[in-house]
Amino acid sequence: MARLRFTKKKTATRPAKTRPEDIFSKKNTVTIRDRELRVSPVLDTLFKWMAERHAIQQRRLAGEPAPWTDDPIFQNNPFTNVFRVFDRVTQYILRHVVNEGDQDLHESCFRVILFRCFCRISTWELLQKHLGPLTWRNFDIRAYEEVLSVSYQDGVSLYGAAYQMPAPDLGGTTAYENHLRLIKLMMEEDLPGQLGEVDELSDAYGRVNLFPGMGNFLAFQYAFFSHTHASFALF
Repeated sequence: MARLRFTKKKTATRPAKTRPEDIFSKKNTVTIRDRELRVSPVLDTLFKWMAERHAIQQRRLAGEPAPWTDDPIFQNNPFTNVFRVFDRVTQYILRHVVNEGDQDLHESCFRVILFRCFCRISTWELLQKHLGPLTWRNFDIRAYEEVLSVSYQDGVSLYGAAYQMPAPDLGGTTAYENHLRLIKLMMEEDLPGQLGEVDELSDAYGRVNLFPGMGNFLAFQYAFFSHTHASFALF
């Protein structure tokens, strides 16, 4: 009688497991603005997102039909432009707030600060409709309050949905009253003149940050404006 012989089944040898730190080691780096960054799935995804989002914007400007991308996430979700200067509100600011009106530093700063407090095109145009050219020279806080109060009482939104600036407590009963008081305070303290005299961005930042309602982010925006005299930096 033949004996049954059992042999142990050989198992396949698994390849050595590759660790993430081996794939994205120090050897795999990219240099951006003199900073060496490690390549990673996160960094790779970020750059792929930026490239496709900017391509969508370029295709739309070229007149191509929607949806401008095959990516379902981009098709079904809104994203801001990669370059903020291409955003609709920023384009409006450059054309109608910065480049229109008196180009004196004080008047330019006044217009930019006023728009930045509300960050809403309809509010800017509402004030223009009732008050004419918006200038620091003819600034009347009561007149501004009266115009805004009518829309406020009618339930009209005075503020943009993005980049809202918190209103400091300066004695007003509403946010718009306190923002108008903040603008008046900045101009009466000659913030534009102070910013025009400093040579270092850090000094400008420190001056702006002294005012109520300013935080690190907003203070840097206004300070950067003073050094470039180009208000797109604020937005």
